[in-house]
Parts: sequence; structure tokens; C-alpha cells
Amino acid sequence: MVTVPVIDMENKGVGEFELPSEIGDVVASPRLVHEALLTQLTNRRRGTASTKTRAFVQGSKKKPFQQKGTGRARQGHSRSPLLWKGAVAFGPLPREFNARLPRKARKKALCSVISDKIREGRFLVVDALRFESGKTKQVASWLKRLDVSTALIVHDPADSLSWVAARNIPTIKLVSPNAVTLFDVMRHDFLIASRERVEQLISFIQGKGATRG
Repeated sequence: MVTVPVIDMENKGVGEFELPSEIGDVVASPRLVHEALLTQLTNRRRGTASTKTRAFVQGSKKKPFQQKGTGRARQGHSRSPLLWKGAVAFGPLPREFNARLPRKARKKALCSVISDKIREGRFLVVDALRFESGKTKQVASWLKRLDVSTALIVHDPADSLSWVAARNIPTIKLVSPNAVTLFDVMRHDFLIASRERVEQLISFIQGKGATRG
């Protein structure tokens, strides 16, 4: 087990929280984390880039001028990729980007970056994470007390006030426990969650839900 200190909203210690070693004490190779990150980013690609080949460009198939005697380069028709308003040769077409990594490998990569946050003191467990109003300045002053610049906050999806209060801060992102990804954890300096959300995050990672990405 790995012990993490628990703080209140005033950044004062109020206890400790124990995480399983399989989540809080994992050392993975940078190659595995890199591969898992590339897999996730690849699956995010939409693959909607599209260009027109000569079969889809509007224009005549008639030869624009005679083959010889003009001193110009020979041309077949006006839809050639060599001409203005012509087709695109070897351009991108709509496609699907699908990459897969074994579930255990994705789980180990996610746990390793969470373990790094714990070892660096950048995994903060709050006793009760709740904001009384939906004002951004309340969240900003709280983060200032914690000396936090960028953070991924695991919150309750039903707590709309927290989302409203934090949505205007570009360096903060709020996600539900079952939506935590490797990319988001690596992108933000701190990972913050309440006791209850940490327990839900542990259940998500240990269960089959940790197949995201």
C-alpha cells in the first residue's frame, strides 16, 4: 500500500489515504508510456481530411491543345494535377485511425504516471472537494493557496457548480473518475481528487473500464 496525505480546502493535513501498490507504486518504462500515449492520440484523430482526385474534379476530358508543335508541355485534359484548378495527386482521403494496445499495458502506463505524481507530491487528495458557489474567483483563490498552476481535477459529474466555477480557467480540467486518461494526467502538473473520487478512480482502473485509449 502507498500512503498519501489528505488535506482540506484550506491546505491543512487532516489524515492519510492508502492506495493499492498496483496503482500508487508502479515504475514503467518510458517506452511503454510513449506507446500508450501515441495509441491514445492516434485514436483521437478524426481522419476527415479529403482531396479530389481527377475522377472527382469538375472539368472536360478534352485535350486542351495539340500534343506537338506548341512548345508547351503535353497535357491530357484540364483535370490534370499539373494544371490550375486541377486534381490533387496522392492527396489525403477520409480514413479511420485505429490503434490498439493490450489492456494490461494501458493500465500499467496510466498507473505509472499516477505513481510519478505521487512520488513528486503532485497527487493531492482533498477530504471534501466542493465549492459553495459557481464563481471562478473561488476556485482561483483555492488553487493559489495550494500553489497549483495546472491541474486535472477528478470531480462528481453531478456537481455542476464546480464545473461552472472552473470552466473559465484554461489550465484546469474537470473530469469524472471514469474519464481519466493518460494524456490528461501527463498534460497537467497536478492530479487532484476527493477521497470519494479517488476510491471511484481506483475501481475504474482495477475494473474493465480502464481500457480507454
